[in-house]
Amino acid sequence: MINLDKKKQKFLITGGTGFIGSKLVTEILKDGHKITILTRNKKHLQKKSAINYIDNLDIEMNFDIVINLCGETISQRWTKNIKQKIYASRIDVTKKLAQIINNSKTPPKLVISGSAIGYYGVSQDQIFDEDSEVKNQKLFSQNLCKDWEGAAAPIARKSRLVIIRTGVVIGKNGGIMKKMLLPFKLGLGGKIGSGNQYLSWIFLDDLIGSINHIINKENISGAINLTAPKVSSNKDFSKILAKLLNRPCFFNMPSFIAKIIFGQMANELLLNGQNVTPKKLLQSGYKFKVENVGEALEGVI
Repeated sequence: MINLDKKKQKFLITGGTGFIGSKLVTEILKDGHKITILTRNKKHLQKKSAINYIDNLDIEMNFDIVINLCGETISQRWTKNIKQKIYASRIDVTKKLAQIINNSKTPPKLVISGSAIGYYGVSQDQIFDEDSEVKNQKLFSQNLCKDWEGAAAPIARKSRLVIIRTGVVIGKNGGIMKKMLLPFKLGLGGKIGSGNQYLSWIFLDDLIGSINHIINKENISGAINLTAPKVSSNKDFSKILAKLLNRPCFFNMPSFIAKIIFGQMANELLLNGQNVTPKKLLQSGYKFKVENVGEALEGVI
């Protein structure tokens, strides 16, 4: 898949054992490229594998491509301690990468660094693309994305830098589906709050396909939205998922209950949303495999 004219490349991937990273690694290995993964998982560090696992970045930068996907999961109640972990797991590693790359005599030709559509804040009125004017809403998720991108920005002095602003990822065995399938299978699923809030999503296969597209399109740089062309709403997503599972969809979670259970995270990620379009990705010629959220959910179910 990631053939780069069939030349073997050396990859460094942070977050390579996670939901997105593990799928990406599988695809890269199919073409015989060499992979080094930064991980905190001691089990990976101890096992013998075709992959080289490391637990720190005290290394020489002798890689062709760096893909930075590290980060503590954001889908949990945001206590003060958890917010510090979420922030540090992204910003500290990214700053360290930028420092190593800028001090290297052999910097990578491409760095793909993570971010998210939280960068745009929340809105039910505006459609966001990469050129949209963004208001600072003083949200934790928005400031996190801005600082994450800011930490990566110095890399552009030495390498082609692409910042991927990723939407909600729909795929098997992880992401939003890992949390939502059980209650819906039990017939306890339903919309959250009004259900009208936008859900800008992307199918996992298209996320991997987009990264492959970015790698092979040397004219792509800067921030790029990785979301499907057709936005969904929380209400429609819930109805489609329930129908696919042959379950009812009437156990709605009122806004005040969501706030009690999830706190600040509910306000920023569950009860509000944003309509984010992949303008730059489409203009660069990427063809989506799945554009409709129903197809994506059917692919998972």
